[in-house]
Amino acid sequence: MVEVKWTVDAITDIDGIATYIARDSPRSAKDMVDRFFAAADLLIDQPLRGKPVPEANIPAVRELLVGSYRLIYLVVNKDRVDVLAIHHQKRRSPRRVILKRLRKR
Repeated sequence: MVEVKWTVDAITDIDGIATYIARDSPRSAKDMVDRFFAAADLLIDQPLRGKPVPEANIPAVRELLVGSYRLIYLVVNKDRVDVLAIHHQKRRSPRRVILKRLRKR
């Protein structure tokens, strides 16, 4: 089993997404947040479940698709993954965000 560690930045991303969605539907916002956490829970048993993020060009940086969002995470070692970002698929490439957040770790 792998420990899934949420970075402060990833939680901030979720908060912003939930706030935006809640303007139209608080229930949909809660459902989306639940989906993010459920997707991350899948990594506990299968940390390599996601595919490598092509823009990162770092094999240990991977992503799971959750609705219209990319849950981007780093496989730190065989015992831990760090969720780095939640990024909407239609937004610009997350390369800069990923590199910045990797430096902050």
